Amino acid sequence: HRGKGAAIRRGVLSARGDMIAYLDADLSAAPQMLIPLLRSVEDGADLACGSRHLPGSTIDVPQGLLRVILGSLFRRVVQLVTGLPVKDTQCGCKVFRSEKLIPIFDQLQEEGFAFDIEILLAARRNGLVIEELPVAWSDGPRSSLRPIRDGIRMLCALIRLVRNDRRSRRK
Repeated sequence: HRGKGAAIRRGVLSARGDMIAYLDADLSAAPQMLIPLLRSVEDGADLACGSRHLPGSTIDVPQGLLRVILGSLFRRVVQLVTGLPVKDTQCGCKVFRSEKLIPIFDQLQEEGFAFDIEILLAARRNGLVIEELPVAWSDGPRSSLRPIRDGIRMLCALIRLVRNDRRSRRK
């Protein structure tokens, strides 16, 4: 197992259809949460992202205190250093227009949990329309995320992704 990013990338590059969606394996966002995201893409977005941090979002089963604190800090750091127009980069509930994102997926390298950030940075760099919508979410008991270890890995990946993004935008 090479990680979340590697699994999603492999699935997306094998998928067929005008739109492609993915959810985290623990189904923390239920499959029906994809419906408003699909509509958003039908209405013109290239990438629709679920968010746990927008008005209208609900969290039925919250994460533990450590994950809430570390997640909040990470979210603030991501927004500060990337300027992405998305409040919740890590929500694993996304839908996108295949023709726009499959060429981008071919170039992605991140294999871990920071994969979602790389997708969003690449989408922004390519001028794609990104929309964020509220979702209902529950902490999944089967989550494989380890807050300290994976948090450090995600911070290192974030630094690498931001550096690569800035280089790419200068070209």
